[in-house]
Amino acid sequence: MVEIWKFPLSEASRQEVEMPKFALILSLKVLEERPYIYAVVDTSKLSKVSRVFRTYATGEEMVKEGRQMIVLDHSEKHRLKDFHPTEDALALLYWGTYRTDGKEPFVGHVFEELDVEGL
Repeated sequence: MVEIWKFPLSEASRQEVEMPKFALILSLKVLEERPYIYAVVDTSKLSKVSRVFRTYATGEEMVKEGRQMIVLDHSEKHRLKDFHPTEDALALLYWGTYRTDGKEPFVGHVFEELDVEGL
């Protein structure tokens, strides 16, 4: 069976989210002041992996210490190797921007870390 699941995120700058290996991320949305990743999941293939997400506030420095950084959107993900990433490169796939309006309003920009090893 194929279903849509949601996976909660926090405002932490870096977090690991355990999800089925073949989960296909659809979108990022806020529900009751909390961001969630929504994904299509085949319930017959539930072997899990940790996927790493980074959330940056508007105006926050994204890379420190001179690391190579590659930022892609969904249409460019297949082109990662074209950027010739270094071993310590930080490759990020943009998933979306969200806003919460709680006691301390927050705007977060969410990216998923991509594996650059073996490219």
